[in-house]
Amino acid sequence: MRMEGIFAEQQGDFVRAEQLFSGALQRYRAADEKPGIALALCSLGHLWARAGELERAEAAFRESIARYHAIEYFGVATCLVGLAALAEQCGNHLRAARLWGAAGAMGAGSRPDWTDCRPDDAPRVEAARVRLSAPELAAAWAAGSALTIAEAVAEALGEGG
Repeated sequence: MRMEGIFAEQQGDFVRAEQLFSGALQRYRAADEKPGIALALCSLGHLWARAGELERAEAAFRESIARYHAIEYFGVATCLVGLAALAEQCGNHLRAARLWGAAGAMGAGSRPDWTDCRPDDAPRVEAARVRLSAPELAAAWAAGSALTIAEAVAEALGEGG
């Protein structure tokens, strides 16, 4: 169901994608499939962010990142990327750069010119690059890169940093 949602999203059918991701989330919750729950929430977060539903996206990313971290699963970086994009959309460019730096340190990319996680992230990274001076961007990215996974999760959840 989730893979069908990804295909629907790629085809531009966001209503169908949301239905499929939500259905997958219901199934994963019913089965207590922890990685699946986190994955479906992250997928919904990215979808809702694209649709401008920032509060729903943030709630999905926050629950997803907490779940990924609790089970020590690889998806933390993907949620950081989503939360960074939301921070940039809301005008918090330094926070966005820190979160992108943290995600990059986890293997989602490694430089302030990285834009390969999701196609719709490229304009967001570019927007932060334009709004921050090169030293500001580099410092924020480096600060994020220096965070441990636990510190990055705490910062993403508003519990530190």
